[in-house]
Amino acid sequence: MQPIISISNLCVTFLNSSLNQEKQEVKAVDNVSLDLQEGKITAIVGQSGSGKSTILKTVAGLLP
Repeated sequence: MQPIISISNLCVTFLNSSLNQEKQEVKAVDNVSLDLQEGKITAIVGQSGSGKSTILKTVAGLLP
């Protein structure tokens, strides 16, 4: 069966800057791959700050 969504090697990097620090790149998601199958339940679990919401926002098109 073909996946309805297929993600391969997803990487998301943000530019972190503050008034007192120079700009730094922060990897929010690094090399994530998964296939979502129709009729199946898929859970993304991990500790706070591990990139779960970033993965979902990227797949939904809310982040570039």
